[in-house]
Amino acid sequence: HWPTLLLAASVVSLAVYPSVSLRLTGGAAATTDQPEELVEVLAGTDMSEYSSRGNTMPYVKRPWGFNDWVPQTVDSYQDTSFWFSSKGTEFHGIRCTHQPSPWIGDYGHFLVVPHAQKDIGTLPLQFSPRGSTSIFRPYMFSAKLLEPNRRGQPVTINFELTPTDHAALIRATFSNAAEAGHLSVIGGTSDLKISEVSGDTLRG
Repeated sequence: HWPTLLLAASVVSLAVYPSVSLRLTGGAAATTDQPEELVEVLAGTDMSEYSSRGNTMPYVKRPWGFNDWVPQTVDSYQDTSFWFSSKGTEFHGIRCTHQPSPWIGDYGHFLVVPHAQKDIGTLPLQFSPRGSTSIFRPYMFSAKLLEPNRRGQPVTINFELTPTDHAALIRATFSNAAEAGHLSVIGGTSDLKISEVSGDTLRG
């Protein structure tokens, strides 16, 4: 775990000490040696262009990291800075973003999209940001995604991400109904070159 964690879209910082006690609504005290577990990453993310309750994004990132990671719940063709809502039910990919605020916009981003079928046009995937199958932490995002296939049996994709200083570690686990497993990068530019393939690991 990290020596410092950032709250409310990098507005407030909390130094981690051996033990932290917080007073919650109703007078109950919560004590933990891992205060990052108490962060409500989805706070203030119920928003759209026309209605907002916070204008924050559920950033998953390292403190002072180079990139932020957020699930995108709005199709990219809408060309909006309000591309995530905690009430959304569609997963268009995990977005590598440099957007400080919806009011400022994103000055560099791309999507990483897991999918079972070769044709990525079958997207979006289905998921529930506030459901029991999704986990948002400052240091990790995990979600159970559903993708229909041609046989009519949904493919389950367990998608997990944890950020690094410059990038992220991603794992996508596909159910037996999947014809194959793919990770596609959409948007942005890159000079990525694959130098080694070993089993299920790519290096480049």
